[in-house]
Amino acid sequence: SILHVLVCRNEENSFGAVVCNLYKEIFLHELDIGQRKRGAFLQAFADVYAKFAFPSDENEEKLCTAGEDVYKSLAESGAWQLLDERAALSAAIYREARLKHGERAFSEICKLFEANELIVQQILNYLM
Repeated sequence: SILHVLVCRNEENSFGAVVCNLYKEIFLHELDIGQRKRGAFLQAFADVYAKFAFPSDENEEKLCTAGEDVYKSLAESGAWQLLDERAALSAAIYREARLKHGERAFSEICKLFEANELIVQQILNYLM
């Protein structure tokens, strides 16, 4: 989707969208992440952000913070191989964000992103 592409650009921006006569201003935020595995990480981040940032304005900030935390934790630990696990990264970011009205069991989150539970847990272990 166009929103996914815009999120992957990783830049501050905003635009308006009208869906069924409802106007919503959409904000995009630049993540503070490194260059290594940046593209792979942004694909996973965009999968989550494009779907879940907009029902509640506070979700935008929570997702950005969670995304930066996941990237930073994996980078500091040298777990670069996990940044290639797109579905698992998306699930870990979603779990870590603790979205408003987004409470789900761990197994449900993994199913939502079609992610391997063991890999998601590996990623989450680096955050502890």
